[in-house]
Amino acid sequence: MRRCALALVSALMLCVPGCYESKVPLASSEKSTIEPALLGDWMQVVEPAKNTGDEAESPSLLRIMKFNDHEYCACWQEVNDHKAILYRAYSVAVGDTKIVNVQFIGKEDHNIVFVFFKYTVTDKGRLVLQMMNGESPLLKDKEFKTSGEFMTFVKEHLADETLFRDSIEFQKTEGLELHMTQEKD
Repeated sequence: MRRCALALVSALMLCVPGCYESKVPLASSEKSTIEPALLGDWMQVVEPAKNTGDEAESPSLLRIMKFNDHEYCACWQEVNDHKAILYRAYSVAVGDTKIVNVQFIGKEDHNIVFVFFKYTVTDKGRLVLQMMNGESPLLKDKEFKTSGEFMTFVKEHLADETLFRDSIEFQKTEGLELHMTQEKD
C-alpha cells in the first residue's frame, strides 16, 4: 500500500511513467461545475509504519480552491518540503464516475499535458483519488486526437479494472499551512 501511495503522489506531482498523459483533455472545462465537497484543505491519510524498519511516510497536503465557475486551482505540497506545486483541474462526469483533468502550472507550460484521476468523496468525508493507468494494456501506446474520441474510449472501458490504479486517500483538515517558494532560474 505504501508503494502504491508513493507512486500516486509521484505521478500527481511529476506526471512520471505510469500515469497516463494526453495532449487532449477528456472533455472541455466549459460544462464542468465546481463540487463544494472538494474545496478546502486535505491531508493525506498515511498508514503507520509497521515493524518493517521503514520510516513512516510523510503525508502530502492538498489545497483545492475554486479558480472560476468551471475550474479548480490545486496546490500540492509534501509536509517536509517548501515547494508547492500548482495545478489547473476540472471534473468531468462519465456516467456516475467522476474524473478530474489535471494540468501542471509552471515553467514548462509549452509542454502541458493532461493527467487524469478518478475520484470519490466517501461517506466518511475522505477524498479518494485513483490515477489513470498509463501502463494499462488498454492505453499502452494509445494517443487520442480529440476529446470526443478519448471520451468514447473511456466510456467503453470504464469498467475495466486496469484503467485506473493506485488509490490515495485524503482527510479534510483545518488550519493547514502551505509554504510556497519560487524556484530561482
